[in-house]
Amino acid sequence: MTGMGNGTIGIALVDNDIWSARMLSQWIEQASVDFRMRWCTHSSADALHRCLFGRNAPDVLIVDMALNDISGDVVCKRIRRRNDDIGLLCITAYPTERYERDAIEAGAQGLLSKECLVKELPAAIVRAARGLPMDDRFLDAAAAHEMMQRGEAMRSMLSDRERDVLRRYMRGDATAQIAVALRVSPNTVFTYIHRILRKLHVSTRNEAMAICRKYDLV
Repeated sequence: MTGMGNGTIGIALVDNDIWSARMLSQWIEQASVDFRMRWCTHSSADALHRCLFGRNAPDVLIVDMALNDISGDVVCKRIRRRNDDIGLLCITAYPTERYERDAIEAGAQGLLSKECLVKELPAAIVRAARGLPMDDRFLDAAAAHEMMQRGEAMRSMLSDRERDVLRRYMRGDATAQIAVALRVSPNTVFTYIHRILRKLHVSTRNEAMAICRKYDLV
């Protein structure tokens, strides 16, 4: 990670609650002599620009899941697709169960309740700065990045129509419903599915849908 050479960990925060962000930033700086706040922003777009194109990318980005412009999981996902250099930690004022799956699929190294930050955040920051997950629910940064790269490759193999068919199956539509919606015959829908199975190297539609969920193909 970027700032580990001198023993300090560069940290950034994106949270649309101005007062909460200010207080958390101050607390982080006091929590360890090794922690340095690089910046704090209330804009997802600004955070993405700083992380992906700026010269002051942090070692660890702390992301509120409930942001106004771009959701926290989307911020994490866009960063993780590009690189594995930044540790990603998600925080929320809601029960963590609400966002756990989103955080995992976004390639984050952890998800913490705002009520537990004093107890859990320092250790999570240290691990995330090394690219490590806070616990075994999450992937390390390198593995998450590799998974997303694999997903991008698989997504490029599927046509728009094939992804549309998968999307409709995943939301529970029956083959006959899909055929009517796409104005094709049921046999044509089955043809799309056979192509999808071949491209994804699986045997069943359920396996294909599981891969879609894992790699965010649709």
